[in-house]
Amino acid sequence: MKELKLIPGGAKEKRSYKPTRLQYLEVQQRAMEECAAQYKGIAIKDVAREFPECFRQMVYAGVKQLGLVRTKELDASDELVYHTYAQMSFLLDMFDVMSPRQVIQLFPIEKTYDGARWEWKDYYYTMEAVNKTGIDNVIGAERSPEFLMDYQNRDVNHFMVAFMLVASRMRVLQGGRDITEEWLEKQGVPTYSYYEDKGIMVNRQTGEVTKVEKPKTRVPKYMKVVKGGKEQ
Repeated sequence: MKELKLIPGGAKEKRSYKPTRLQYLEVQQRAMEECAAQYKGIAIKDVAREFPECFRQMVYAGVKQLGLVRTKELDASDELVYHTYAQMSFLLDMFDVMSPRQVIQLFPIEKTYDGARWEWKDYYYTMEAVNKTGIDNVIGAERSPEFLMDYQNRDVNHFMVAFMLVASRMRVLQGGRDITEEWLEKQGVPTYSYYEDKGIMVNRQTGEVTKVEKPKTRVPKYMKVVKGGKEQ
């Protein structure tokens, strides 16, 4: 019997790759520049009608990149908060002139059907919002935030969570109160400020201070620490 040899093939392992926020931002900016070179200041609704491909790219990349906004980024500067809020507001203006059908084409509704069981929005819940607006009707400025909050798609969900975060920051910068904190207080839930350097938490309503102790490393019962080792 002849000796068998294993010959390496050319197939490579598949790698999971996720574009970064910067890459989505670059796509969005290129689409905006392309549109700007053509429409030269016409209304957003006219851009959507006359340059649909540019418009779709701006919306898709915008939702993707702004949905990746994180709290630590906003802590960098107040100017960044204002800039991010302006980006999100512009994107919401674009949703204003879209129809639910156009949103579905860009961001398909997730095929989950057990929302009633878990008290969470699902395909049926989203379709109620779609039918309420009319699948081919323009969503409009008055309904677009509510419509997107009711819409079940992971990318849209991430964008709306980020929008609420940035809107809350904007409110505080303008002398108002944090939206989430205000809502929790109305529900009777206390909120706290955590001071990591001092290791304390302060109740925002009562001023009560609580010492935060670092968790101790525990050894499982089935393990024992054995002294010893190689002698030097």
